[in-house]
Amino acid sequence: MAVSEAEKTQVSELVNDFMRYQLNRRGLQWNTCPPLPRPSKVALALRTLGEEFITKYREEFTQMCGRLDMTPSVAQTAYMDVLNELFSEGITWARIVGAFAFSVELSALCVEKNWSDLVDSIASWLSSY
Repeated sequence: MAVSEAEKTQVSELVNDFMRYQLNRRGLQWNTCPPLPRPSKVALALRTLGEEFITKYREEFTQMCGRLDMTPSVAQTAYMDVLNELFSEGITWARIVGAFAFSVELSALCVEKNWSDLVDSIASWLSSY
């Protein structure tokens, strides 16, 4: 199924809004986040669902990120392996929110390790997935 340019833009805006919002809540800056429109109803709902999900599973995400043995050179492969595993049994809304939550946890880890440039990549990978 082909995805239109408008749909690609909408997905990218949802990903970027969610990631910027969650990183800001942690006191972390994403200085290279592209300019975003005012959050849509979908973006606001995703923020709420994501917050609940992150609150409930933060420890699991933190442990998962810690086990990745990630370096900037293998980041994309490690990230895609996690998403492929997450969706291996199908696509559900819970798994989609989980992918967003994992992406934020991994982005926060990257910022803390001074790999901030990877946040742009993670957002792009999630948008494309």
